[in-house]
Amino acid sequence: MEVIKELNNITLPEDFNIKYINENEFNERDVRKAIELYEKDKRENSYKELKFTIFGDTSAWKRAVHLKTHVFDPNVVVKNDTRMEVYRQLELLGYSNFIPVTGEVHLDLDVYRPIPKATPKYKKLLMEAGVIRPIIKPDTDNYIKLLSDTLNNILFKDDAQIVSEPVDKYYSFCPRMEFKIRFKELYLF
Repeated sequence: MEVIKELNNITLPEDFNIKYINENEFNERDVRKAIELYEKDKRENSYKELKFTIFGDTSAWKRAVHLKTHVFDPNVVVKNDTRMEVYRQLELLGYSNFIPVTGEVHLDLDVYRPIPKATPKYKKLLMEAGVIRPIIKPDTDNYIKLLSDTLNNILFKDDAQIVSEPVDKYYSFCPRMEFKIRFKELYLF
């Protein structure tokens, strides 16, 4: 389907991609207001980005176990350590009184798993270079779920605010988790 280039006889900005819409539903005032806010959002460059690195073995992350009387979360220690490290890094970045974001959040995660000890040396170099990547468990969605649950009420109010979450797994001699969040610092809408 072709992208709509004109709505109510108003030419839309080139990168204002509208594909599926009933053109008769919107009047000229609605279209002009949407274009005005869209262009203001682009001009203001309202996104803020924060980067974090959590060092340690990432292969120990596990799902919660549902017992008869309660739920046992084997990740409590990992979650608490991650929270403490995020607070420490926020303070180093000058955000000691950071208020969790309430708008949209983009979360990018890179997980660097430890290189298995029994791997031949030439493969270890290829793993560190990112040529050979992990295709073993845990799955990427387990990493993102654990991290997003851990960061609730710290960096954002709720993990439902996350609108994009690309995750990459790598091997490294220095196991760690690197993530960044992008959010709108100025909410223009």
